[in-house]
Parts: sequence; structure tokens; C-alpha cells
Amino acid sequence: IYSSNYILLLLHNDKNYLKYKIAGSYNLAYAFKKPILYSSFYNNISDFKENGLPYDKTNFIQVCNNLSVKNNLKIYRNDKWNYEYQKSKYLNFITS
Repeated sequence: IYSSNYILLLLHNDKNYLKYKIAGSYNLAYAFKKPILYSSFYNNISDFKENGLPYDKTNFIQVCNNLSVKNNLKIYRNDKWNYEYQKSKYLNFITS
């Protein structure tokens, strides 16, 4: 994972999965601050949209071919991804 450039999220069109479960692949992507390749079905999820690239069955090959082009993704810019922010939220949670 550390050496990867992207994480491919293999969930497709499953609203219930994200409502009741969590995929390990996006936990790893967030932990290692790697861009996510995700099904465009999940475009409404801001964490995916801000930190990855969407694909669908009609453009998957094109998206993959374009990965070698410098895409200048500005990922994990939101404060919530910073260690200090996460530490503060956690400490507030356990001391409240």
C-alpha cells in the first residue's frame, strides 16, 4: 500500500454497503493518503470526490490510461485529515 500510487475501490452501486459497512480499501487509502479510484455511482460522497477519480464501465480503461499523466490531484487538503485535528477530536470525544 505504501508504494502504491492509487487505491482501486471495487464497490459498485451498493448504497446499503456504505450505509451499514465500511470497505477496508478506503480506510487504507485514507491512512496512507492515496487517491481513490471509485465508481462514479459514489460521486455524492464528498470524501471520494475530493480525494480520488471516478470511473464507470464506459471509461475505466481511459481513466487507467490517464493515471500515468500527472493529474495534480489536491487530495486530503481538508483539516479533518490532519493529525492534530484528529487528535483533538479523539481527545474531546474520550474526555466528554
